Order: sequence, then structure tokens, then C-alpha cells
Amino acid sequence: MKESDEYLKPAILKSSCGSKKVNESVHTESSQVRPFSIDPCNKESAATQIQNEMENRRKNWLKGYKTKLDLNDVLEIRNPQSVIEFIPEIIDNMKVQEQQHMYPANFLCKTVQDEISEKYRQYLVDWLAELHYKFKMWPETLYVTVGIIDKTLMKWKNFKKSDLQCLGITALHIAGKYEEIYPPELTVILTAIDNAVTRT
Repeated sequence: MKESDEYLKPAILKSSCGSKKVNESVHTESSQVRPFSIDPCNKESAATQIQNEMENRRKNWLKGYKTKLDLNDVLEIRNPQSVIEFIPEIIDNMKVQEQQHMYPANFLCKTVQDEISEKYRQYLVDWLAELHYKFKMWPETLYVTVGIIDKTLMKWKNFKKSDLQCLGITALHIAGKYEEIYPPELTVILTAIDNAVTRT
């Protein structure tokens, strides 16, 4: 059982109904489980008691778990969509994915790209950032755009400098389809840049 599911461990149920005694023991990974009494004859009461007990255990567990979180995560602790109990696992997984998809430091060196240098890439990203701001896109769209450009330059050796602007527009258009709810049409993008790039 994961640490984030610690508060979900069931309790030892000790109850009686009339002259018949019922003792149920639930095996868990922890031997220190607090017992509580329920009335099995009243199903609604039993369900309510179990629900209250689980909620109390969740609150007690969160008190100790808050010390592992940042301030911003603690402020979002009441929002179930924040899934704050899984944040450490999500961050660890993102670090693993980052190592797997990290670009090499020399993907713009002369042995890989003859015409493209870091300065040309910088000019392209600055120009795309202005275009991105003009269309009021999400910040994630710009991040995906730069990622597509870097991945293309890493895989495509000896990329032509004359095609660099076309690559930037294409990457922005693809990233917009991924991240935006209403991405700008390609014709609108071409109009905004005065048809500096053609379809052919």
C-alpha cells in the first residue's frame, strides 16, 4: 500500500446485534489500527460511522503530510482536482521523463548544423514569443513550440537557415492544436506575418 493511501486502511470492527455477537478483523499491513464499534443491524448508521471514521483518519493523515508539501500545494489541499496526495510521485515521474527526453547540449554544434547556430535559434524564439503574445495563447503552447523546434533540429541534420522561419510557424501551429481550445487558423497566422512563409 502506498504512503498516500495510508489513511484508507480499514479499522477492526467490533459490533453486536441482539444476542449474536459479531467480531470481524480486517488484516492490514499495519498492526496499529484503531478499533471502533458499529451496529450491523442499522446499515445507514454503520455506513455513516465508517465514512466519518475514514474522514477523520484522512484529516489526521493530511496533518502529517502537509510538512512534505510546498506552500502553494498546501493552499490547494481542499481542491480534489489538485491531487496533492500524489504530487511527490508525479514530480518523481516528471524528473525521470525529463532525463529520458533531454536534448543533448551539442545539438546545435557545427558537426550537426552547418547554418543554424544558437543565435539564430534565439532570434526565432523571440519572434515566436511576440507572435504567441499577439494571439494570446497559453504559456504551455510556447513551451511545446520550442520543444518541437529543438527536437526537429536535433533529428534533422544540416537544416537550412531559409527554412527556419517556416519551422517556427509550423511548430506554433502544431502546438496550438495540442494546447489551445480555439487555436488560430494557419491562414490567420500567415496573415499576421504578412505571408513571410508560404504553404508550398
